[in-house]
Amino acid sequence: MPHDHRRLAIDFNQRAWTLIDRKDRSTEEADEMIGAAHASLMHWLKAGTGVNQQRGEWLIARAYAEAGRAEPARHHLDRMLALTERYRDDLADFDIAFAEALAARVEALSGRSEAALVRYAEAQRLGEAIGDEDDRRAFFDQLREGPWFGLEPPT
Repeated sequence: MPHDHRRLAIDFNQRAWTLIDRKDRSTEEADEMIGAAHASLMHWLKAGTGVNQQRGEWLIARAYAEAGRAEPARHHLDRMLALTERYRDDLADFDIAFAEALAARVEALSGRSEAALVRYAEAQRLGEAIGDEDDRRAFFDQLREGPWFGLEPPT
């Protein structure tokens, strides 16, 4: 049974990412993206670790941010940040950087430009500290892409 939950968690995660990467998604696809992110976390809660839970909350917050829904994005961001602190010693360096980058994105979505820029700068700093070159490149590729909701982050 845990193997089934793990497989489903991965499948729903991949579906959510497919829809996150689709910039011209419909309203129905945005709802599916959010649902897939929630489903992924539900299955990780049955078969995963604290790291999987943190990443699942991250994915949900990102999906809501992509859909332009600030309030639920903030709710899941707060849950993810609490898990980031709780499992900090177990997380990869890129998890910490991605957490801060998502916080910057949600601040921008919420219209808090100054806070978004502060968090963006911190995300850049954390990104520079990512040890693996491929992980660092993937982080900065995602950091550069939107949506940034009118914010013009420094390059």
